[in-house]
Formats: sequence, C-alpha cells, structure tokens
Amino acid sequence: MRSEISSWRLGSTHALPSVAKYLSQVEVPSKPLTRIDLNLASGILKARRELNATEVLMGWSEQSRAPEFFFGSLMENLLRESEFSLLVLRPREPINTTRRLLLIASPDADLEPGFNAGIRSIKRLARQLSAPVVLIGHAGVSERVLSRIRTLAPDCDLVMSKTERWPGLTRALKEQYRDGDFLILFGARQGGLTWKPRMTHLPEELAELFPRANLLLFYSGDPRPDNPNSVMNPESLSRVN
Repeated sequence: MRSEISSWRLGSTHALPSVAKYLSQVEVPSKPLTRIDLNLASGILKARRELNATEVLMGWSEQSRAPEFFFGSLMENLLRESEFSLLVLRPREPINTTRRLLLIASPDADLEPGFNAGIRSIKRLARQLSAPVVLIGHAGVSERVLSRIRTLAPDCDLVMSKTERWPGLTRALKEQYRDGDFLILFGARQGGLTWKPRMTHLPEELAELFPRANLLLFYSGDPRPDNPNSVMNPESLSRVN
C-alpha cells in the first residue's frame, strides 16, 4: 500500500510530518505533497485526479463544528464527485480500544454501486481491530443487506440490531451504544440510489448525540471506466448481483 499525503497553502502544513511518522509506524509508505489552490475543495479534487486516487481520507478536528463542516462547505463540494470514496474520521479515543463497530446503513444500502468495495474495507478494519460488526438497520429490508455483507470477503463477526423503522435509528443507537463502540455511517451522496433527505443531517445528529465516540463517515465511490479522470477499483469488477 502506498499513501500520498497532500496539503494546501490555505492552512498550516505542520501536521504532515506527524502524519507521515504515524504511517511509518504501521508500515505504510508515504510521500508528503503540497498543493497551492485558492479553494480547498477544488485543490483536493485536482490532486485526486492527478494522483488517480480512489480514496480520500479527511480528519475532522475538534475545532470544526458539525454545521460548518457539512453544509455549504468542504464536504458538500467533495461529495458532488462520485468517482472516489470519501472517508471522514472524527477520532476521540484510541482506535485500538474499539470493542465493536456499529455500522449504520440505509435499508437499501446494497443498491449503491460502491457498496461491495466499501463493505470490504469496513470488514478489513473489523478484522484488524478484532472487533465485531453490528449492523443497525430497518427490519426486513436490512436482512437482505445483512446477507449481502456476509457474502463479501473477508470474514468477520457480524450481527444485526433491528430498528422498527429508519426514522427510529437514533433512538436505537442510543439504546445500543456502549463505551468503546466505533460508529460508522455508510452514507449516500445526494441524488444517489439510496439517498434520503434525512441523510443530510444524520452526520450532524450522530456527532452531537455521541460527542466522545469515534465516528467514521464512509461515502463509497463509483469509479467509471469511461471517465478519463477516474480509476476503476478492481473490487467493483466482482460485485455480487
């Protein structure tokens, strides 16, 4: 695995050495890069195209308030392109203290084009952390999602916690959540097959309900071979129908 770390002159680049040091500790080669752009979102997107990157990982600092982070801002602009996976991590506790991964997915999440590749990444994380995955979802339809997840490698401990209905999700999460849980939202871009209006505010709700929890927002990409600026993820070639 090779990692490219980019920064922009809109802010400080002092974090790059510490990120590179962290990656070296887990034996991931990295190459710090600097980009200059008038707009942070356009700078990230240009760099992604130049590097043929299929994933963009962003940190969510404690100084960033949820409304400022999500609406009319960086996230909204980045999600307008669907050829890459966008991961946003809000770390609050050491990741290696994770006891469970609570995976929040919409009732029809498996209809998203990037579902397989995204779930494989989450299951690999579960194996690395030796933590089970608890799928939080609407009863009935989510049984199909659960079955689909089970067919995808690698194997990991996987169970389901059913909610009566999708709007009751946050109540179910409050009942399920324990110290040491890592929340993962498998999101959908606006206009996507499974996008619902509530998803616009769900990340903000989760951030406010669980201020001390590790939270990962995962927006899986849909690389298109007919687009010269996109890269086909090999895993998408083996999707389960």
